[in-house]
Amino acid sequence: MSQPKPSWRASLDDRAGLAGRAAIVTGGGGGLGRAAVLGLAAAGVRVAFCDIDADALACTAADVGELGPAVHAVHADVRDGDALAAFFAAAIEELGGVDVLVVVPGGTRHVAFIETGSASWQRMIELNFVHVARSVQLAAPSMIAGAGGSIITVSSTEGHRAAPGMAVYGAMKAAVESLTRTLAVELSGAAVRVNSIAPDMVRTEAAVVRGWFPADESAPAARLTHEIALPMGRMGTEAEFADAVLFLASDLASYVTGQTLFLDGGSRAAAGWWRWPGGGFRVKPPREIVDHLLAGGGGAEP
Repeated sequence: MSQPKPSWRASLDDRAGLAGRAAIVTGGGGGLGRAAVLGLAAAGVRVAFCDIDADALACTAADVGELGPAVHAVHADVRDGDALAAFFAAAIEELGGVDVLVVVPGGTRHVAFIETGSASWQRMIELNFVHVARSVQLAAPSMIAGAGGSIITVSSTEGHRAAPGMAVYGAMKAAVESLTRTLAVELSGAAVRVNSIAPDMVRTEAAVVRGWFPADESAPAARLTHEIALPMGRMGTEAEFADAVLFLASDLASYVTGQTLFLDGGSRAAAGWWRWPGGGFRVKPPREIVDHLLAGGGGAEP
């Protein structure tokens, strides 16, 4: 016989108590940024967001409009310091302040470090770190002048381990983690909490389009890849990222600051322990798999 659902389990959105608050999201048009915008809007938050992709920006703005809360959407490149400052000034004026900041944009390309140059490094630094620091500096004064707030940066598991082919990206994500911890201490007296979300293998449509993740998650090769590499045996979802944002933004996390929430299905905890078929968790592939590979065995691409 099923038990009645306790009232506190009604929904995270209801328990978060964020209705009526104001949030700014950078990179809110698509991917994880879009998930954050829609999750906050569903919780009754008034949202301002920017994105470099005008089409994605318009699509997300329309979806937020259907949910009800006020929305302020601006086409802007977060690497442009003047454009970013103008966006924040207009957003804070429109919203009457800001309670929540979610800083999302980042990105990289896979290439050996010795094949890159200072121009590409600078682009990575501007996108993955400098824009984060600027955003916090632009939003924090409004929070300090008000009742405090919650700042959420987005780092990556690559900031906590080696990142072959993504050296500068990984270094900048580690820098974001360090910045997050320092700001958590510096801003603690103003009731501003600063935390980070470090995703790994969270599926977004943008990542599928770029070919980073398989289009069909149910395909045998995709399922087997996830079962081997991810302790939970599956990829994360945009909705789960939005839930993490809601938690850190809300008073449910009122005593949480300077922390990193790993949204990774256990990959960081596993630290190289893979679930090989028929062999349980091992740090090395089973002998039969090694023999198969040495014999020239292949198979479908993951």
